[in-house]
Amino acid sequence: MSRAAQVLNTPPVWQVYYPQPEKVERRQRLEVAGTLTVDDPQVQVVALKKAEAGEELIVRLYNTSGRERQIRVQVKPFRQDIRASIGAYGLATLAVPRGGKALKWRRVNLVEERE
Repeated sequence: MSRAAQVLNTPPVWQVYYPQPEKVERRQRLEVAGTLTVDDPQVQVVALKKAEAGEELIVRLYNTSGRERQIRVQVKPFRQDIRASIGAYGLATLAVPRGGKALKWRRVNLVEERE
């Protein structure tokens, strides 16, 4: 989907799958769309999901440029930014715990283990 958005030169639209959409309120589905923002247009969000184990939010980012990027990621409802770097054509996976007043995140690998 994000490759098609690049070809058509339009921003991607979030595609969320709910196994039982009739049981999920429309309001809840709309809340997902504004959950995350990235300040660099060269970095794409390729996954936003619940962790396989635990209650963390997993954010997977892809750097589409040929050089390292320094990025800021905003995750609602937190006011703090996540500041991270992604290598050229690299992937970065971040784990953000649910709840709490302060944003405490960690970088994880593709199978969601601490790097």
